[in-house]
Amino acid sequence: MDAPQSLTGEPGIDWDGEEASAFIEIPVSSSSEMFQVMMEFARKQSADRMKVLFVALDGRNPFRRFKNTVIELGIDEEWFDFERMYARNIMT
Repeated sequence: MDAPQSLTGEPGIDWDGEEASAFIEIPVSSSSEMFQVMMEFARKQSADRMKVLFVALDGRNPFRRFKNTVIELGIDEEWFDFERMYARNIMT
Protein backbone atom coordinates (compact mmCIF):
# COMPACT_ATOMS: atom_id res chain seq x y z
CA MET A 1 0.00 0.00 0.00
CA ASP A 2 1.30 3.41 -0.90
CA ALA A 3 0.37 6.08 1.61
CA PRO A 4 1.94 9.35 2.74
CA GLN A 5 4.99 9.02 4.97
CA SER A 6 3.15 10.98 7.67
CA LEU A 7 0.71 8.04 7.97
CA THR A 8 3.06 5.08 7.57
CA GLY A 9 6.39 6.33 8.84
CA GLU A 10 7.89 4.91 5.62
CA PRO A 11 8.82 6.82 2.48
CA GLY A 12 6.29 6.62 -0.33
CA ILE A 13 6.90 4.64 -3.51
CA ASP A 14 8.68 6.45 -6.32
CA TRP A 15 6.41 5.32 -9.14
CA ASP A 16 8.86 6.65 -11.73
CA GLY A 17 11.87 4.91 -10.18
CA GLU A 18 13.26 1.37 -10.27
CA GLU A 19 11.33 0.15 -7.24
CA ALA A 20 8.03 0.61 -9.07
CA SER A 21 8.87 -2.35 -11.31
CA ALA A 22 8.57 -4.64 -8.28
CA PHE A 23 4.83 -3.99 -8.09
CA ILE A 24 1.98 -5.19 -10.27
CA GLU A 25 -1.43 -3.62 -10.64
CA ILE A 26 -4.27 -5.72 -9.27
CA PRO A 27 -7.44 -5.36 -11.34
CA VAL A 28 -10.47 -4.02 -9.52
CA SER A 29 -14.00 -5.12 -10.38
CA SER A 30 -16.87 -2.67 -10.10
CA SER A 31 -20.03 -3.57 -8.22
CA SER A 32 -22.00 -3.58 -11.49
CA GLU A 33 -19.47 -6.00 -12.99
CA MET A 34 -19.71 -8.32 -9.98
CA PHE A 35 -23.51 -8.11 -10.09
CA GLN A 36 -23.30 -9.44 -13.65
CA VAL A 37 -21.02 -12.27 -12.47
CA MET A 38 -23.62 -13.24 -9.86
CA MET A 39 -26.33 -13.15 -12.54
CA GLU A 40 -24.22 -15.38 -14.77
CA PHE A 41 -23.70 -17.84 -11.91
CA ALA A 42 -27.45 -17.87 -11.22
CA ARG A 43 -28.19 -18.61 -14.88
CA LYS A 44 -25.99 -21.72 -14.73
CA GLN A 45 -28.05 -23.25 -11.90
CA SER A 46 -31.13 -25.50 -12.06
CA ALA A 47 -34.41 -23.69 -12.72
CA ASP A 48 -35.45 -23.79 -9.05
CA ARG A 49 -32.13 -22.48 -7.76
CA MET A 50 -31.98 -19.87 -10.51
CA LYS A 51 -35.36 -18.45 -9.44
CA VAL A 52 -34.31 -18.26 -5.80
CA LEU A 53 -31.03 -16.54 -6.70
CA PHE A 54 -32.79 -14.04 -8.98
CA VAL A 55 -35.15 -13.15 -6.12
CA ALA A 56 -32.11 -12.57 -3.90
CA LEU A 57 -30.56 -10.30 -6.53
CA ASP A 58 -33.73 -8.26 -6.97
CA GLY A 59 -34.17 -5.50 -4.41
CA ARG A 60 -32.19 -4.02 -1.56
CA ASN A 61 -28.81 -5.41 -0.53
CA PRO A 62 -28.45 -7.86 -3.43
CA PHE A 63 -24.84 -8.76 -2.58
CA ARG A 64 -25.65 -9.72 1.02
CA ARG A 65 -28.85 -11.52 0.01
CA PHE A 66 -27.05 -13.42 -2.76
CA LYS A 67 -24.30 -14.54 -0.37
CA ASN A 68 -26.83 -15.67 2.25
CA THR A 69 -28.84 -17.50 -0.41
CA VAL A 70 -25.90 -19.45 -1.83
CA ILE A 71 -25.04 -20.50 1.73
CA GLU A 72 -28.65 -21.55 2.41
CA LEU A 73 -28.73 -23.53 -0.85
CA GLY A 74 -25.45 -25.23 0.05
CA ILE A 75 -23.75 -24.02 -3.15
CA ASP A 76 -21.37 -21.57 -1.52
CA GLU A 77 -18.25 -23.55 -2.49
CA GLU A 78 -19.52 -23.72 -6.06
CA TRP A 79 -20.02 -19.93 -6.01
CA PHE A 80 -16.57 -19.30 -4.52
CA ASP A 81 -14.99 -21.48 -7.24
CA PHE A 82 -16.95 -19.61 -9.92
CA GLU A 83 -15.91 -16.25 -8.47
CA ARG A 84 -12.24 -17.35 -8.22
CA MET A 85 -12.30 -18.52 -11.83
CA TYR A 86 -13.69 -15.14 -12.91
CA ALA A 87 -10.96 -13.30 -10.96
CA ARG A 88 -8.26 -15.56 -12.39
CA ASN A 89 -9.50 -14.88 -15.93
CA ILE A 90 -9.42 -11.09 -15.56
CA MET A 91 -5.92 -11.22 -14.05
CA THR A 92 -4.39 -13.13 -16.93
